[in-house]
Amino acid sequence: RIAVSGIPHSPLRIESAEALLRTQALTPDLIDAVANAAMTASDPAYSDYRGSATYRRQMAAVLTRRAVEMAWQQEQNK
Repeated sequence: RIAVSGIPHSPLRIESAEALLRTQALTPDLIDAVANAAMTASDPAYSDYRGSATYRRQMAAVLTRRAVEMAWQQEQNK
């Protein structure tokens, strides 16, 4: 499962990113697509003292990419 929090008002599951991971073998291009799906789906409606909407959107992509890469690496090391 892939979800983001702290971007919308409540945790948001990113099912479009999950669907990409279920249908294809993991590649760097697929990781990019998953990160972009998280960025698109998170779409914060506001900026506040913790960060702009643009920053939050970008961080959704960065953190999703890192999580997928870490999970992939752990699976490879089994």
